[in-house]
This record gives sequence, structure tokens and C-alpha cells, in this order.
Amino acid sequence: MGIVLLVASILVSLFAGTFPFDFAAPAGSAVEQFRRNFDTRWLPRGVGYSDRVENLLFLMPVGFFAAAVVRPRKNRAVTQVIAGLLVGGALSLTIEVLQAFVGFRDPSLVDVWCNALGATIAAGAYVVVGDKVMSAAGRAVALLQPLAKPWFFASSLALWAIFHLWAPIAMRPASDLGFWDRGMPLLVGNETSGDRGWYGRVGDLALADRAASGDDVRALHDGKSARDVFGESLIAHYALRGPPPFHDDAGPLPPLEWTPATPSESSDANVAFSPTAWLRSTAPVSTAVERISRTSEFTLTCTAGTDKLVQRGPARIVSISAGTGPRNLTIGQDESDAVFRVRTAVHTMPDLYVRDVFANTDMHQLAVKVSNGVIVTYVDGAERGRCQITPEAKVIWRMYPRPNFRLRLEHYGFRSYAVVYRLLVFIPFAVLLGAALITSGLSRWTKRIAAAVAVVVYTVALEIILARQAGYAFQIRNMIISLLVAIGSIALIAWWRRRRGRELVSV
Repeated sequence: MGIVLLVASILVSLFAGTFPFDFAAPAGSAVEQFRRNFDTRWLPRGVGYSDRVENLLFLMPVGFFAAAVVRPRKNRAVTQVIAGLLVGGALSLTIEVLQAFVGFRDPSLVDVWCNALGATIAAGAYVVVGDKVMSAAGRAVALLQPLAKPWFFASSLALWAIFHLWAPIAMRPASDLGFWDRGMPLLVGNETSGDRGWYGRVGDLALADRAASGDDVRALHDGKSARDVFGESLIAHYALRGPPPFHDDAGPLPPLEWTPATPSESSDANVAFSPTAWLRSTAPVSTAVERISRTSEFTLTCTAGTDKLVQRGPARIVSISAGTGPRNLTIGQDESDAVFRVRTAVHTMPDLYVRDVFANTDMHQLAVKVSNGVIVTYVDGAERGRCQITPEAKVIWRMYPRPNFRLRLEHYGFRSYAVVYRLLVFIPFAVLLGAALITSGLSRWTKRIAAAVAVVVYTVALEIILARQAGYAFQIRNMIISLLVAIGSIALIAWWRRRRGRELVSV
């Protein structure tokens, strides 16, 4: 049982340590990226007590179960502690190296030695009480022995398989924007709560109920009017110059008024904002939300320039929201990055970061468009990154919600989500399938045939559902990944069972 728990704890640690799996390394600069992101100091400033405690606890299960699998007859206690140190240290180093290629993770030498120390302490604890704990756990498992029947494992396998066929379908399509809140106002320069103020200037602001093409965005950047670009799809256009109120030139949306106070000066220059003066629509922009809900796509574009190169919050530039929590749409600034947030059917959507857009105080055209579950961002007419909400990402984000979830768009890796999702689905599938076949009275060849048929049929069914949900053709590559994970897991289970059998015979 110790080896099973050790493998499970290692897999869980890898999942938690490398989330959100947006692995990326620019061609030819992987070593440089590692050097830039990995902090080699033993104890840098800013590492708090709580961080060290979390890192000590993180790999304790790994150290404990690493000690559990050590069974020499001489110097067992010393070997167990060394095993905890080596396994914990190696796993921690692996995770920290991987984190150097994941956005918004902070790999450091501090994490490595804290993780290794925690695993070593846990191995030491096993020396004292571990055998008793594992013996008690074994007795508890023995009480479940009557359930170790083919019908139980087959039923569990069927439930697991049905759930993962049903989950991508049951979750609302990522492309559906029909649930946007119609009671939210349009804000420029802050939130309704007044605690996300932004220092900067905004010129033109346009919103349309269709996704613009790359040529459309470039045309807007080159000075073509929003009406000429979007035609009847244009929902709103505000030219933020001169005195308030600022009216929607396209017609249907309410005007923007200063809140809480009107600045003392007005001119034909772009409107300047601060935490004490921002714009809010005089009523909710329900007309815009209704039109976007019908098409489930939109484009928002604005010209903006920061007056402070480093702002946090993210500070809000444009937002359709009712506060810092419930938001339909946000463009903001965090540090010198532009931040885009779009409300979708995935309730745990990340904030999408584009690096160093506000590295100067120049005016920049910012644009975001959404269509068919794909969010695309532009800066000054050029695409700067996209996030495709794949069925795999949708399920993982919903089942593993994280606070303050962020992704760098230039880092976001779709292939990693395809692999991680299939590991999550097919490893338990293989374990349950193997258990069902092992406890059955079928012959060896019948078991092999049944395993092959079950894996192939389930793989094909799942890939068809995922492809239909994503709107793309059946992916042979993804099917191969699923087959490799399932077959590899079954092979490891068979190897472990044969090894266990030899150990029992030798005893």
C-alpha cells in the first residue's frame, strides 16, 4: 500500500506545484528564462513565515510514504530518513525547475530546501509512528475487503466513465455569453466600489456585438472610424474629450458622468482619470449586454495611456461591472502589464496578462474580442495573445478553482492542458478497470481483450465529445495521448501486481 500512496502523493504534488500548466520557453532561451525566474538565494527578503510553513508542509506526505516503502533489515531508520530527503528533494527540485517555465510562479532555492526539510521531518515521523499508522490503515482497508468484488469495481468504473463523458457536456459552453449581468454599469477609470482607481488618460472607447478581424483592429488603430469598421454591429462609441456628459455616438447606451466629483478643468485633450475622479454610466448598459448575449461575441477597443508606470489592483481602465467581484468585462493595469478579464461560463476564469503594455506613458490602442470561446487581445493593432477555453481547461478550472488565478497570454499552453486532463481521467480509469479485471474470474486472454476494448471504446467516445464541445475536428493526437496514458497505467498496475506476488511468495 505504501508504494501506491507514494505515487499518488507525488502526482498530487506535481499537479498542485505546476498549476496552471502554462508551460512556455521562447525558442533558444530556456536556460536564460530559468536563470531569470529561479531565485538562487538561500533566504531572500520578503519570504514570510507563512510561506516557509506552507513549503515545509507541502511534501510531507511524500516524505512519509517514501519512508514507508523502505524495508531493509539493517539501519532501516537511517535509510528511511535518507529516502524522505532524497525523494522530497528530487521532487521539489523538479517542481521548482518546471515552475520557471510557468507564469506567475516563484521558483526559488528556499522552496527546495523547505520542501526537502519537510519531507525529511515526515520521514523521521514515520520512523517513530509510521508502522503503527500503516498497520491501522491496513486494518481499515481490510474491513472493505468484502467490497473487493468485480461488481463493485465495475460499477465504480462505470460511474467514473459516465461522469467524465457527462461533465464537458453539462458545463455551459464557454462560447455562451448569454448569462452576462444586465444590471451593471459601464465604468472608466475605477470600480463602483471606488477602490480600483487608475491614473491615466482614455480617448475613444468602442463596443461592438461581433468579433473584429485582425484587419478591423488594425484599421481602427490607423484611424478608421468605429462606425465604418463595425457598421450595424457597433453598440457604443464614446469620444472622451471636452466637458461631460460624454454621450454614446452610436445611440443606445446612457451617457458617462463624472463620479464622485467633476474635475475642475475640461479641454479637448483625452480625459484624465485618478482615484478621486472617474466616469460611470448614468444607468446600466443593459442594451449592450442584451446584444452581446444574443451573438455571444463582442469587441471592445479603447485608447489609453498610463500616468503611472506601476499601478496595482489591477487598476481599472474600462469595466462593465458591479464591483471588484462580479464583472462582465474588464481592461486594467497591474504593474506595467495590461490585464483583460472576460466573464464566461467558466466561473473561475483567470485574469489574462499581457506583458509591459504600460512600459511608457504613450497612448496605446487596447482591444479584446471574444468568439467561440476564444479570447484574443491586441495592442496597437497587433495581436498580443489569445486564450482558447478548451473543454479540458473548462473542466480543470471548474473542478480546481484557485483565488487570484492569472495567466500570461504569451505563455498559455494548450497542449499541456490536453495532457494533464487525460492523466486526471485515465489514471483512475485504468486503476478501476484493472481492479475489476483482476478480481474477475476471466481468463488471462479474455482480460486482455476486455481491457483493450474498454480503453479504445472509452477513448474514442471521450475524444468525440471533447471535439464536439471545442468545435474542432477529431484529434488523433489527443486520442494517442489518452491511449498511452491508459495503457501505460494498466501496464504499471500489472507490473506492480506481479511484483507484489513475488514478494508474497518470498515471504
